[in-house]
Amino acid sequence: MGFAYNRRHVRVMSDGHSFGWSAIAATEFDAAELERSWLHADCDEYLEKPLSRDDPIRAVLRDTTLKREAVLMNAEAMTVSTANETVETRQRKVPWVVLPVLTVVWLGMVGIGLSSMWEYETTPGQLTAPLAHWPDDSLMECSPDRPTLVVFAHPRCPCTRATIGELAVIMAHCPERVDVRVLFVRPSVFSAGWEKTDLWSAAEAIPGVKVLCDEDGFEAIRFRATTSGYSLLYDPTGRFLFSGGITGSRGHSGDNAGRSAIESLVMTGASVGKRHLCAFGCPLLGRDDTYVAKNQEGLR
Repeated sequence: MGFAYNRRHVRVMSDGHSFGWSAIAATEFDAAELERSWLHADCDEYLEKPLSRDDPIRAVLRDTTLKREAVLMNAEAMTVSTANETVETRQRKVPWVVLPVLTVVWLGMVGIGLSSMWEYETTPGQLTAPLAHWPDDSLMECSPDRPTLVVFAHPRCPCTRATIGELAVIMAHCPERVDVRVLFVRPSVFSAGWEKTDLWSAAEAIPGVKVLCDEDGFEAIRFRATTSGYSLLYDPTGRFLFSGGITGSRGHSGDNAGRSAIESLVMTGASVGKRHLCAFGCPLLGRDDTYVAKNQEGLR
């Protein structure tokens, strides 16, 4: 038990802070009661009379103040610890939830991408009916002593690189057995030399191949060519033998029906397959080029 105080109001100053509680009603105060009141801060009145330094209540207040600060610090530490544990738990749980979803989304996107690429590679260009005979208004002449192969190309079509490669194979298998012309289309709105890309150089490097510029696509229109890589084979009399592409798909090199048909017709005169095949490549004259419509109108 401690020193007795009568009921009155006293103000307590401790470390620059003011704390208050109701005076103890009994003639003697209970230290434990005082400590509980101080710790729980349930006082509704302030004691007004200052305490002396040697007052026994001061010691109790000092101890309870330290205890209260410790309690508050422990509570704050426990709150932070609980929050950290919650965050860590969520971080541990999130990957197990998100990873399968991300995997499914990634696989779906890859599937869509591969499907689009496959569709692009296997989609042929516009198919047209070839002329049964060499066109009379062509500025080129059909070779009188061997078959003539005409290949139309866009100088900036990446798919045509495979066509040039397949053409080199044909010339290696049929040396001096066929007259080959490769025509690169150049719109007149572009300056001379626009058509001379690496594809032009690659075609020019093949022995026995003549590379020509088809300004504004006049020859392509005469031969009804619409797709880069479109090839036409005529016999020495100008009779139609074959039309189509010499690749199996866009930009794909390797054995294909078009190359086999041309080699068979040149070497034996007989076809081993269809004489009308699709060509895989970019639009030869472009979809929106105004010169195409103008040229087609002029040739009607």
